[in-house]
Amino acid sequence: ASIIIGDGYFQFQKDSGVESEGPEYAHTHEYSHHLQLLLGVGELNDDFSDQSAKKQELMADAFSAYFLAHDSGGDMTSEEISNVHAIAYSVGDCEVTNEAHHGTPSQRKCATVWGSSLADSDRGRKFKLQDVAKEFESWYTKIDEMDDSCDYPTKSSSAISGSLSTWLVTAAAANFIAILF
Repeated sequence: ASIIIGDGYFQFQKDSGVESEGPEYAHTHEYSHHLQLLLGVGELNDDFSDQSAKKQELMADAFSAYFLAHDSGGDMTSEEISNVHAIAYSVGDCEVTNEAHHGTPSQRKCATVWGSSLADSDRGRKFKLQDVAKEFESWYTKIDEMDDSCDYPTKSSSAISGSLSTWLVTAAAANFIAILF
């Protein structure tokens, strides 16, 4: 498999001040599309019905951030991961009625927040890629309800059942089998 990325993308990242994290994010994001094909999830094709392009892109963002944040992966610092969130935000689009829509800037950022939070939820633990994909599917069902802080609106200030923090507690309690990512 080959990954081809134009020089313009890297110049954009350099101009944005993230020339270190930008290429790493781009490579791991694009490699994540190959992982999607191997898993048989997020089939990449010309049929962009039902917002499949958005789901594919957000899943690639999440896989990428999981790897980059993980101790056994990119082992990026919190500052570097914050830059990854900003990079993901910068490649979002607002063409929500376009079938090839890749996710809004906030959704792209939230996918990287979710992925990196999973890597941080139990430092050093490695999750099966299939399990990460399955948990992503669950997380994705409410992506359109997320606010800009990557949290779900709650019915009351005490109800946090849909929040990222609740998901992390659930994920940490789940019985995942650790393997290399």
